[in-house]
Amino acid sequence: MRKSLKKPLSMILSAAMVFTSYNYNPIDVNAAEINGKVEVKSYADLKNVQKELDSFVTKNESNLKNCTFTIDIKNDIVGNDLDWIGIKVGHKNAKTQYSEIKTMDMKVVVNGNGHTISKLSNKNQEKFERDIYYYSLSGTDQSTGVGLFGDVYASLEASNITFANLDLKTRTSNSSDTNIHDQVQTDWNAASLAGSVYGNFKASDITIKDSALEGIGASGALCGAYYTGNDTSKTIELKNIKVENTKVSASTQTGGIIGALSIRDEGKRGKIENCTVDKYSKIDGSAILQNKLSNAKKIFVTEYKHGEMSGSGEGFAGMKVGGIVGAASKVDIINCLNNGAVDALKPNSAFTGGIVGFGTDVTIKDCANTGNVNGNICVGGIAGELFGDSIILDSKNSGKIKATEQVAGGIIGEISREVEVKDVVNTGSVDAKSYVGGITGVNSGTLTNADNSGNITGADVVGGNVGYNRKNGKCDGLSNEGDVVGKDNVGGNIGLNEGEAKNLGNNNGKVTGNDNVGGNIGQNDKTGVADTLLNTGDVTGHDNVGGNVGDNKGKVTNVVNSGKVDGNEGVGGNVGNNEREASVSTAVNTGEAKGNKDVDKNIGKNDGYSHDLDNYPSTDDGAVIIGPKDPNYPDLPEYDNTLLGMKFRVSPKGKGALIFKSMQNGEITLLISPVYGYKFDNWKADGTTPAMSKSISESFKIKKGAVVEAHLSEAKKGDTLVPALDESAKTPSPDLNKVTFYEGLTLAVTPAKAGRIDLVSKDNNNLSITAVPQLNAKFVEWQISGKVSLAKGSSKDSQTATFVYKKGDKATITAVFKFGTAPAVGKKVKDRKYFYRVTKAGSFDGSIVGELQVIGLRRKSLTQIKIAAKGTIDGINYRVTSIGANAFKGNKKVTSVYVSRYVTKIGNKAFANMKKLKKVTLGSGLKKIGSNVFAKDKKLKNVVIKSKKLKKIGKKAFATGKKITFKLPKSKKNKYKKLLIKAKTRSFRVK
Repeated sequence: MRKSLKKPLSMILSAAMVFTSYNYNPIDVNAAEINGKVEVKSYADLKNVQKELDSFVTKNESNLKNCTFTIDIKNDIVGNDLDWIGIKVGHKNAKTQYSEIKTMDMKVVVNGNGHTISKLSNKNQEKFERDIYYYSLSGTDQSTGVGLFGDVYASLEASNITFANLDLKTRTSNSSDTNIHDQVQTDWNAASLAGSVYGNFKASDITIKDSALEGIGASGALCGAYYTGNDTSKTIELKNIKVENTKVSASTQTGGIIGALSIRDEGKRGKIENCTVDKYSKIDGSAILQNKLSNAKKIFVTEYKHGEMSGSGEGFAGMKVGGIVGAASKVDIINCLNNGAVDALKPNSAFTGGIVGFGTDVTIKDCANTGNVNGNICVGGIAGELFGDSIILDSKNSGKIKATEQVAGGIIGEISREVEVKDVVNTGSVDAKSYVGGITGVNSGTLTNADNSGNITGADVVGGNVGYNRKNGKCDGLSNEGDVVGKDNVGGNIGLNEGEAKNLGNNNGKVTGNDNVGGNIGQNDKTGVADTLLNTGDVTGHDNVGGNVGDNKGKVTNVVNSGKVDGNEGVGGNVGNNEREASVSTAVNTGEAKGNKDVDKNIGKNDGYSHDLDNYPSTDDGAVIIGPKDPNYPDLPEYDNTLLGMKFRVSPKGKGALIFKSMQNGEITLLISPVYGYKFDNWKADGTTPAMSKSISESFKIKKGAVVEAHLSEAKKGDTLVPALDESAKTPSPDLNKVTFYEGLTLAVTPAKAGRIDLVSKDNNNLSITAVPQLNAKFVEWQISGKVSLAKGSSKDSQTATFVYKKGDKATITAVFKFGTAPAVGKKVKDRKYFYRVTKAGSFDGSIVGELQVIGLRRKSLTQIKIAAKGTIDGINYRVTSIGANAFKGNKKVTSVYVSRYVTKIGNKAFANMKKLKKVTLGSGLKKIGSNVFAKDKKLKNVVIKSKKLKKIGKKAFATGKKITFKLPKSKKNKYKKLLIKAKTRSFRVK
């Protein structure tokens, strides 16, 4: 049954990221810059850094603002004990605990120089020592984080370093329970580089691998928590951070890169860019405080009901967990990838995401998650929940998403008010008890251009893209191809709609439920407005089952269904139940509707308003919305048809069928099918894009008032019947480009981009056509099915063939092509006899003849060499135009050589030192003979030169040591004699 949600989730957890307030004392900005440096060559040096840093700070206490302390790693460092205590930088005033933290303006720099720090461990610490370095001697300071650094109350820069085999955990505390909740938010943090950072923070080119990091408060592979406090001058930038085979766990905020991140300044934003967590890593929000926090604030969520969170608890269990960041504010996360598992399965945990668990004013762009994400409430493939001025752009999820309770989405658990999600794709499955969607479980913001193909499973309020679209929610351009299964309020795109939903397409996704089940929307409530919906998937339910909307209480316009609809009571091709005061207008159905009571092709049970309801015929390609006059469908328009607020036409009138194929991401895809004897010329559109197209199947932006017209003309000899698909066009599935004539004949090309079909001639019973391959493709054969046959004298292997066909019979003729790639210049090829090198690339379709150079003999048993003029190798046509240097040098079996007419050049020593060579014939195209070509061929006696183009004979080309008889062209005898003498041919005669 439907569950109403009355209050926004944003009212819950108002203290979602509770950090305390810090201040710093300004220093004279005109003071000189001071630099300190320590070189680290061993673990002992690393443990001594604290002492060197203390000394530097004490010495320069009055001028820290201008100080930089550099830690230069010179070797790989291996920890050799279990007593590591993180380096501490900064000061906490003991007089007012957790309220006045002074952040030093000095900067600490870590230069990793490509080295690795490994095997840091604090296992021997029974009680975590919370003393921190302080530069003021008044009071006692404490540190609560673990890492290379514990807590850093200064600016920190680190780069070009690897952390490996770390085992660092924060321990129990003996402090009282007073304000323990506030402390847990920012303290007891674990990470490789720093438990906490409070100044400017930059880190780049860092890898963390094979490690275990566990914090009671916040944990991240790089940093536990970053917080600027009241200091509005600070910010963070993390770039090129990699996490490999590492487990990160904490009790409040857990992130694959950083556990918690908060920036106060309205004008400042942090950046996390190009960061990756691999598939062997795990981000786990399961660490539990070991002491009972009896005074802790009880903010655990146990139920999402009526738009509110309610809950209770005595510990902190994985409250915000993200594959990159657990909790964040005012940060841009760009081009980040999480492949690791993200889990937050302790009782009452919430906000779990593949990239971010929880965020305010966060931008997520070009990010992806492939890891499985498991949580209780508010679980998403990219984010658990976002608030404020947040946006998700161009991001994808392929991991499996599961919430043990409610509110789960393939991209984000909940989209709050003012949050925007745009151009996102989910391919992973999503599973929860209720409020489940392929993109989001609950939407109170704006969702645009979203595509889901994952299977979605839940009980109540389940949608292929959105579980629950609230009153303020706006959805535009949603597409679903996944199967959706639930109980009540189940939709191919939206389970329950109270807001604005337009341009929804459920393309072949099966939708199954009990009551209020729709191909696009399960229930459209009183405030719901649904405009421009298309469903091609099958819809199955019990009561209130519709091809587009199960139960309508609001307004529904411009809907098309071609899927099968099956239910019990209130079953409609487009709307199952149209309630009183509700309205349905401009509906088209081509699918079958079956049920027991209140069943109709368009609206099953109709107590409301309705108009412009039509039933159009369907083909295998979709709904025919315009076509030639048909006695079975006398109301089918031949020219104008208004659908989805657009006007569609075929010109000339009645000479083709216009088929509505699909709708996706705010676009309608149309197919034009000419009648027998006509061909498609182009599309022309006014008021939408593209304005013109020659693709037989085209997608147009849905724009109300636009006009789309398909132009046809009578087919003549040489006209293209099936045009070649443009290389940039999306390859259809299956890989087939086809034109279906309305009378029944289909012409097709496969692969879709391999070629086209042109008309040769036609009459009432015979159709002659030719298959024309595209570049890098060649024709293979014709395939036929149905009532069609090859005419006498035609062959299935011939590119041009005649077919016998009777108009009106159902048949398919398919031109089958094969793609191939011609070898590039310089590549080696071979036939049965010789090896060659490509000197000019040919083409697979035969339009370009390639050129080869012979470079060697493959069949060693040959006694005669005959260099062919042309040939085909691996389907590519070639001419042999040259013989390479040393090609046959030293052969001991060949007695004669014949060189064809296309060979223009013979390389140096090509036939030298051949023991049995007696006779040579050189073809008519030869222009150049290299040096020593026939040198030392002692049995060579006869040479025939047919060419009249010979320009050069190289030195000693015929230096055989024996007398040779040359047969030369009469007109060239004198000239060639001079060339032979110049080439130092010592003994020869001319016939």
